[in-house]
Amino acid sequence: MKHTGQSSSQHVPLRKGAPAPDIVVSLGTDHHPFPRLVEWLDEALEHLPEVSCLLQHGFTRPSERAMNTHRMPRIELLELYHSAQVVIVQGGPGSILDARQTGHIPLAVPRLVHLGEVVDDHQVAFTRRMVEDGEAKLVQGPDDLLTAVTTIMSHPSEFRTEPRVPQPELASQALWSTLDAHKDPWRLRTMGRRSLQTAVDVIGPRFRRADYDQQAV
Repeated sequence: MKHTGQSSSQHVPLRKGAPAPDIVVSLGTDHHPFPRLVEWLDEALEHLPEVSCLLQHGFTRPSERAMNTHRMPRIELLELYHSAQVVIVQGGPGSILDARQTGHIPLAVPRLVHLGEVVDDHQVAFTRRMVEDGEAKLVQGPDDLLTAVTTIMSHPSEFRTEPRVPQPELASQALWSTLDAHKDPWRLRTMGRRSLQTAVDVIGPRFRRADYDQQAV
């Protein structure tokens, strides 16, 4: 399905029988803007005129080359992931694990605190761990994004697995291990309550350990 080069910021509902976008991109619901990824996406799509793309942009500006929706129900987003050839997400726990639940190994771009994209760098640590475990592929620039997208579309089976069954207990252990191994674990352990609570909600109750409750501020 070809993209039109025109954007719409309205919700794009699923319609039975309608062709699904080739690429689905989710920036999540963080209130910080994430224009860097939208710029990379638009640059990549300029070289892919026959490829269709839907961007869930949240509080970031819409794409100039993809279809756009501010946000959509999670169940609809997961259905689009199932049908898409490529899934691109911010590097948050919920975003990566949602993509893995549909069998995709997503392209992940972690938000960076020094660019004002998030309150701390927890996405950097989490994405790094997911890449090490083969659960995501890190994207670090527009050329990297274009190369990754064309590679996936040429060899889709290499970036699909059986859907990842949610395992909160194992995921919480993985995140705690990431915090312990980080070069500045105290900084990550004491990052903003909002980010930690998001991680807790996503990856399960075992993340809320007694020592976390004592150390978090």
